[in-house]
Amino acid sequence: MSALELKLPPALIGRSHLSQLIRELENVENDFERQKAHGKAKSELKAPTMSRALTDCVELNDIDMTSGQARAHFKASLGSMKDKAPTMHFTFATEPDGESLQRLTDWIRQEVHPQALVSVGLQPALVGGAYLRTPNHVHDFSLRRMLHDKRGLITEAMEQYRPEKPAAPVEPMAVPGKMPAADRAAATADKTATEAKA
Repeated sequence: MSALELKLPPALIGRSHLSQLIRELENVENDFERQKAHGKAKSELKAPTMSRALTDCVELNDIDMTSGQARAHFKASLGSMKDKAPTMHFTFATEPDGESLQRLTDWIRQEVHPQALVSVGLQPALVGGAYLRTPNHVHDFSLRRMLHDKRGLITEAMEQYRPEKPAAPVEPMAVPGKMPAADRAAATADKTATEAKA
């Protein structure tokens, strides 16, 4: 089985998970070597307790862990995949939960590439959605980008609810031959002041 034929379980998401799997596989190899050093035949070898990720990967690819050749080939395939598998970098506004991330990874491997790896970053400024970067493309599916693209519509919608400016007060029209009220009041005040001085 080549690295291109190796199937990955959804729980094995990114490059760091592959590194952990390779280290665990080395520990399994050392355990088998200790069993053989104690004189056990191949039929008597027992696989040590393995993590869920390694167990799923072994079962998914039908690997005989008691075979040294199969283990070596398995390890070489994982190492090759770690170095060459395409990686899709997702940036989210908040930390995604494990189940959602596994479902996303499973969908990518079914629809995009069967050995695709996923890396995750956080950027609260995205507000929501996701920012996706692949070796060849960049896609901005963030809420921040959507709001930026729709800012004209948002402004237009807000303008509809902006209160109208109050109309300027209308000055009463002057009656011909009649002094405006303000002028009459000022004249009366001047007359009163003059009489008081006299």
